[in-house]
Amino acid sequence: MLALGAMQANILGASGCHNSLRFALEHYLQSITSLRGAVLDSTLARKDSILWSTFFLGLFELLQDASGQKWLQHMVFGTSQALIASGPSACTSGTMRKFFIQARTFEVCRSIIFNQSSFLAAPEWMKVTQNLSEEANIQSRVSVDDILNMIVLCSRLRARTGQFIRTYASFPGVEVPSIDALELATEGFYLRDALETWKLDASFSSAQHNEMLLAMSYYSATSIYLSGNYDYDLHHWQAMTVAVPVLSRDEIVKHVEDILQTTREALRSSTLSPLLHLFPLRVAGARSREHSQRQAVTECLLEVKKQFAVANAMLVELDELWSLSPIQTPLDS
Repeated sequence: MLALGAMQANILGASGCHNSLRFALEHYLQSITSLRGAVLDSTLARKDSILWSTFFLGLFELLQDASGQKWLQHMVFGTSQALIASGPSACTSGTMRKFFIQARTFEVCRSIIFNQSSFLAAPEWMKVTQNLSEEANIQSRVSVDDILNMIVLCSRLRARTGQFIRTYASFPGVEVPSIDALELATEGFYLRDALETWKLDASFSSAQHNEMLLAMSYYSATSIYLSGNYDYDLHHWQAMTVAVPVLSRDEIVKHVEDILQTTREALRSSTLSPLLHLFPLRVAGARSREHSQRQAVTECLLEVKKQFAVANAMLVELDELWSLSPIQTPLDS
């Protein structure tokens, strides 16, 4: 916590910021050493303290490490693995429940940004997250928990669909089991329907404004992501004569604009962490074809970068992607 506070002071340009940076790095290194000792200490009773430590170290690395690799190391091989080892039953109450709620969003975003299935897609973990959604529903409000559940299912579907398409493309001319293709397409249609049902319910929600800004941004990003699960390989699905739940170009553009609008408003007025906007901004950036859209995505990421250096990795990645895709004018659309 001392390292995080000092790093934040450095970012905000507080007096003696050079000393703040050195202080932050010194305490970060001390924390790493202490964490290693705690992990090796089988007599330590408070295992949840280890989880919180890996989580806070990950946050520090997001503030300081522009590559994002150190954060991945802690989140993938630290926090996520520790949660798996603890088991879902440990995350239903007390400090572990609070920790799960905090860490879950970052795990969800990690899985979808890197197109990797998450342990949260396992039935026993889905039950824990569904309980969170049910608690929100009891309060008669649509919550971001429902969207996070759908993101987890979309990332799992992406991993399965990607493997299926790679196998199909590797053996051209070989007949593939139609039941597998239909099953993957049907699951996509199911998720599309779930997203649209959520959107309809959201119009009657009494959720807080900040939460709804994030939820609507995630809804649009997930809608685009689900379409991308199929439309990037649409020629393969067409060759198999299998209908898939893709969005039209106009629908994608509308979702991109909605992401940019809600993200700008959230960054300007919301108390939510800017980190939470990386996933929708990455999706919007990948589908931005016009100069104004790309400029808006860049401006939002630069705003996030003011606090979290890891946003720079996404800026670099998008610059490389955009260099391969020419800018369109409104007349080209």
